[in-house]
Amino acid sequence: MTDDRFLPPQERIERELEQEFHKQTPAGELIGQNIPQSEAMGLNEGQFKDLRDRLPGLTDAELERIPVEPEGYRLRQGSTYVNLRDPSLTPFVAMGGMIAEPGAALAPKSATDYLLWNRLVGVESPEQLDEPPGAPLP
Repeated sequence: MTDDRFLPPQERIERELEQEFHKQTPAGELIGQNIPQSEAMGLNEGQFKDLRDRLPGLTDAELERIPVEPEGYRLRQGSTYVNLRDPSLTPFVAMGGMIAEPGAALAPKSATDYLLWNRLVGVESPEQLDEPPGAPLP
């Protein structure tokens, strides 16, 4: 191992940040490549049935396309999510250390089709829903 004092400044800063990040990570918590990837997770049967009742404006095919973070998943800092079980469906930006709590159904904006995301969060502008102006809303 090299002495950090002799590293170029940028490399030394990167190493210090990496060490600080891992120091604050609780033992046993999943980090980095070991975290389940959101793109691979869909709704399980119980979530599907529950959300079909909560989101009646969406078809079964649309519900199947919504990725949901698994329980315990460490949310990506700065990424936008919406809790599908929150009646207001208000998007939020994750801060460092946030995880998907039990009972939550968090859909990440980055892995959700933008038209579907806009419908989830209540966008009503036809242009943002890829509808011609004056078209009836879905």
